[in-house]
Amino acid sequence: MKGLLLPTIFWLHTHLSDHLKGKSFIYPCHTIHVMIILVLILIGIAAGYALRRIKVLKKVNRTISITICTMVFLLGMTVGNNHELLGNIGNYGWQALLICCAGLIGSILFTITINAIFFKSTSHDKEGGRNE
Repeated sequence: MKGLLLPTIFWLHTHLSDHLKGKSFIYPCHTIHVMIILVLILIGIAAGYALRRIKVLKKVNRTISITICTMVFLLGMTVGNNHELLGNIGNYGWQALLICCAGLIGSILFTITINAIFFKSTSHDKEGGRNE
């Protein structure tokens, strides 16, 4: 797995930086970083699938919540340390609140739609029993 990662990242870096230079509203280096993250996620999915029967790796699920909480805390510290961002919190705050609310409403509507399409309940389910 390690032997494939570095050539893939190198290929993405050289190919995308030449291809996107001056042709995208996103900076090429940001696009490359996103592509690297996506490739790493796909490699992680493949490794997790291939190694899913190893008992030690099943304990990784327990540490994910702790890791995510730590990352959110560190993100908050970074934002709190950014004087420019805190100085313009009035401008950025309303935009962030609007984006947050729009994302929340969109997620709720999408969840309701998916639930209605794929998880239709029967009358037996509504009576308290399970339809098996």
